[in-house]
Amino acid sequence: MKKLIKWIVGLGTVGTAIGLLAVRLIKKSKSTSSDIKADSTDSNKEETDSDTFNLDQDLEPTQERSYVSL
Repeated sequence: MKKLIKWIVGLGTVGTAIGLLAVRLIKKSKSTSSDIKADSTDSNKEETDSDTFNLDQDLEPTQERSYVSL
């Protein structure tokens, strides 16, 4: 009986280690591929954002503030 419990615990430990390693490798491969995609889209996005948004011109001063008593 003790031998069976040791085998089950050992297999569980090995299975957990393999599962964690697989998840880490999958996340690493997805992050590198998404980083490449993000780099290419960020450069295009920066060009369009700088053309359409100017902080000094787009923001208007607040005219009036009203406070609500708590």
